[in-house]
Amino acid sequence: MKAFIYLTIVSLFGGFNGFGQSVPVGAFDSPADRFFGLEQAEKQPFRLDWSAYKFTIPLAFVAGFSDGVNQTINYHYSQFKAVFPGARDQYWNPAISWENKYAKNSDGTVNVDYEAFPFSTNIAVFVTDGHHVTRFGDHSAMLFCVALNIHDIGRKNWKQIAADAGAVAVGRGLGFTTSYKWIFRKR
Repeated sequence: MKAFIYLTIVSLFGGFNGFGQSVPVGAFDSPADRFFGLEQAEKQPFRLDWSAYKFTIPLAFVAGFSDGVNQTINYHYSQFKAVFPGARDQYWNPAISWENKYAKNSDGTVNVDYEAFPFSTNIAVFVTDGHHVTRFGDHSAMLFCVALNIHDIGRKNWKQIAADAGAVAVGRGLGFTTSYKWIFRKR
């Protein structure tokens, strides 16, 4: 315990000494940038550039649409079946589709101790049923939205970042509303 306390004290008071004069004053815009060692590019003035959203808004729409389908199959499956009467229940109905991840015994019962195929309960779960494929669509589309916007975050001022977040939120909301409210509305 003494060693832990000693190492904590040394790291708190002695660990940052070496970083004190390594960065010239004025090279960064904020203390956080100095801490993380991020050089700031010159900030761009705010302007709404719609060409910047040509990929992010459609990706956000896909994410919202996938989430709407996911919420529909999980909470209003009858509405999903009304729109897609030929949809396979074993894949789309979450009440039974969870079984697709697991192996079946010789009598047809689900054996939750064994996967149906390698990685069917973790990294490949998105191919097993509708619930997981829609979650995969939602999460991967939003991940790409973030990845497309993060590269030039240092050049944007807070207004531009807020506009980007708003554009993504609108795209996602339109996608969700399209699937959940318009396509799968109560019939």
